[in-house]
Amino acid sequence: MIFDTLDNFPRYLCVHPLFTYVFEFLDNRPLQEFEPGNIDIYRGIYASVSTYETKKSCDAKIECHRSSIDIQMVLSGEERIGVCSRKQCSVVHEYNTEKDIEFLTGVPDFIRLTKSNFAVFFPQDAHMPGIRLDDSRADFVKKIVFKIPT
Repeated sequence: MIFDTLDNFPRYLCVHPLFTYVFEFLDNRPLQEFEPGNIDIYRGIYASVSTYETKKSCDAKIECHRSSIDIQMVLSGEERIGVCSRKQCSVVHEYNTEKDIEFLTGVPDFIRLTKSNFAVFFPQDAHMPGIRLDDSRADFVKKIVFKIPT
């Protein structure tokens, strides 16, 4: 997992050869203007823009992916994301090959995702996105998730 400020994103281009295409995409478009939906970028890389209200942690699921890397960024609002090692979790719903997702149970730690930072989740990184900052109040979030083939 990588968690850092957006200003430092260029430092991670060496981590995966396709990260450069995400950087170019971010550098050439006003992200706030994108409507919810998927945007094809390059050779299996796509961005998924969504809007939602954050949920209580007890209503969220831990997930992981096997054939993609997630780069997650909040465009407006804020959320917490639970994170833990895939190895420290138990399977709740078996892996769905078509959707590249597996649901797990475990004990995550939490990071706070805002407009100024980003998180990268590799296949070994279980994550639980879309969590309220405070369980008593939902926030409205607009988010972009880049899916990078492994």
